[in-house]
This record gives sequence, C-alpha cells and structure tokens, in this order.
Amino acid sequence: MKRSILFSYAQGGPDPKVVVHNSVNAEKLGYDYVWVADHFTDTKPVTAVLDAWTVLSYIGSKTKSVYLGPGVTDVYRMHPAKIANTMATLDHLTSGRIFLGIGAGEIMNTQPYGMIWEDAKLRIARLKEAINVMKMLWRSSSNNPVSFKGQFYNLTNAHLDLPPLQQPFPRIYMGAFRSPTLLKFIGEQLDGWFPATPNTLESFKDKVNLISEGVEKSRRNILDIDIILSIPTVIDDKSNVIKEIKQKFKRTLFYHRDVLKILGGSDLIESLPKNFEYQYISTTNNTLSDFQKMIDNFEFPDELLDKAVDEMMAIGTVDQCIDKIAKFVEAGATHIDPGPPVDSEANYEKIAKHIIPYFR
Repeated sequence: MKRSILFSYAQGGPDPKVVVHNSVNAEKLGYDYVWVADHFTDTKPVTAVLDAWTVLSYIGSKTKSVYLGPGVTDVYRMHPAKIANTMATLDHLTSGRIFLGIGAGEIMNTQPYGMIWEDAKLRIARLKEAINVMKMLWRSSSNNPVSFKGQFYNLTNAHLDLPPLQQPFPRIYMGAFRSPTLLKFIGEQLDGWFPATPNTLESFKDKVNLISEGVEKSRRNILDIDIILSIPTVIDDKSNVIKEIKQKFKRTLFYHRDVLKILGGSDLIESLPKNFEYQYISTTNNTLSDFQKMIDNFEFPDELLDKAVDEMMAIGTVDQCIDKIAKFVEAGATHIDPGPPVDSEANYEKIAKHIIPYFR
C-alpha cells in the first residue's frame, strides 16, 4: 500500500494579490501546504519581498483546508515571543492550519537594517534556543508563567494568554541546506525538514540519515517527521525546456555551494566569490549587477548541468516525472515541493492533475 504523500506550493511574490490568488487556487488544485517567502528584500528577479505574516493571514481568510506558513522566517527580525504570539493568533484565525517554517537567516535581511549578523555557529545556537523559548511560551499562561536565562534570550515570569489551537503547538519545519547540526536537531525536536534546494538521490539519503540520527537520539519515530523533497518538476518535452532550465539553474549553483559540491563541482568553488553565496549576498544594485554579469559570463561544464537535470530534477513526461519522484519517496520523502522552474503556474496545474493523484 502506497503512503499518501503531501504536496507543497511555495511562492514569494512580488505582488501580494497574485500570491493570494495563487494560494487559493493551490487549495482548489489539491495542494496541501502553501509557503510564503519571508524577506525584506531579494535578489533579482525580485520575488521574496512580502511580509509573509500579513499575506498568510489574508490567505487564511480565503481558504478552508490548506496549511499555511512562512518559507522561512528567522529570529533576527522577530523576537521568538512575537513569533509565538503571531503563530498562536493565526492558528485560531485559520482553525488550526498554521505551521512555522524557520531558518538561520541571511545577510540581505539583517545587516542592511542594522541587525546583528553572527557566524554560523552562533546563528544555529540562537535558532535552537529561540525554538525552545517559543515552545515554553506556547505552554505558558498567566497561571503558569515561565522564566528562562539563556545565551541569547531571557524570560522572567513571561506568559502568553492565547495558546495555539494546535496542541501542544503548531508544527515546526526547519529550513536547512546542509548543516548536520540542524538536520540532527530536526530529528531530535522538530516536525519537518524544508530543504528548499534540490538534492541528488545520494545526497538526499545522506541528509535523511542525519535526521534519523536525531530521531534515534531522542527515541522518536521517524514516521512523525515530515521530510520534504524539493525537486524542480516540469511536465514537458525535455528538449523544449532544457536550455532555459540549465540557464536558470546556474543561479542556484552560484547561490548554493553545497549543491555545486553534490554535483562534483567543488573545484569551481574557488572561482566564485564568497559574497555571492546565498546567505551572504548583498542586494545593492552594484552587487546584483556584478552577480548577473558573473552568471552571464561564467561557464559551468555542460556535463555538470546535465547531471543536475538528470539527478536533481523531474523533467519530461508524466511517467518520467513520477518515476523520478518515486525513487526519492522510497528514500524517505513524505512531502514534495515541486517548484517548477519554468512556466510555473501551468506546471503546478499539470502536477496537480497528473502527479498528485498518483501519490495519493
């Protein structure tokens, strides 16, 4: 018997009305989760520039069954007490359909606004502590206040008198590219993994194994963890779209060095400036202009791009796409984020018509 697999519809903008329209349509199409990017700013072409919480609230008023959450927020722009309070409020407004997507943040959304930016070790430690603070507050009340003295946050007789509707608290998904510490933490304490970037079958298995280590350490059940597969999916004749897909994927290789390593391109990393990595890139016009010039002029080996398409994406006929996704499901994926890189809306509809029913 096949396990029923969940499907996500992830988007950013930049037009909030279009995001709301697409989210309402996603529910009609049969998608289970809607993610709205949570950024102040973004690289070009600009998409993730919306206040996710405002948009999620409005989507919630227009939908009935789809689950909603930020993809993903961070704890530099909102104190964990504010996140916990906002989540609890939205949980009531949506009748228990809110989840939290959270991650370690990026320079583009912090440093230009005078917010602290820490090294990776501190960002991870702050993120883990913030999640524990939120859980404490979700369990608190005026009759049961909480006090806590941590490395980053302090609570003194603190409480929230609006508990979340989902008990003991809404589901928490970690946005993590490669950090073994965060992947193990997902297995230890959280509800799901949102990778946002693609993996080969081998690298996906490696990361699922890290989550499993955390599960075993905390004596949890791996079946309680929602493991999302981010796999660019396009139902189309491969020859029609392959050139455009490769060109767009070059941006991913510039942004995410982990993806480049997975594909065997480690020797190219020294040729790419550190400040063009996703978590470190600035969104000034000069930086983005230089970034685009590098994308236009840098030649990634065609065999590397072919490997990305063949091993990290589901491109082709319906049957070919299903076969590719099914291999990852066998490796532990319980939830699919298909993020079509080309002709997005049409492909989201094709996926809903042809692929979602198969995995139900």
